[in-house]
Amino acid sequence: MCISVWKVHDDDGLLVTSRKPSMADQLSKITAEQCDNPPASYEDLSVLFLNCTLSRSPIMSHTEGLMTIGKNIFEANGVSAEMLRPVDYDIAAGLGMNMADTPEWESDD
Repeated sequence: MCISVWKVHDDDGLLVTSRKPSMADQLSKITAEQCDNPPASYEDLSVLFLNCTLSRSPIMSHTEGLMTIGKNIFEANGVSAEMLRPVDYDIAAGLGMNMADTPEWESDD
């Protein structure tokens, strides 16, 4: 956590220091306030996060770490959330309904 210290003088002119909240502190506070008092009900929504990292599971993904923050916010507001890594699936590229039927691809998840 990054903390900035500002030099501040009190009413008697004595030097005191005060801690300025970091960006992470400010984001945590805003997120907590919005999750505690959502402006509407979101139980009827669902969200799918596609983590387009090149690393297959279970290898660590920094992208997943960032996406987990958003996923937690959605879930705290009643939204159903799921996260997938397309790299973990055999996804054939093409225009056909089932590309496994073509000679270019053996399977199509």
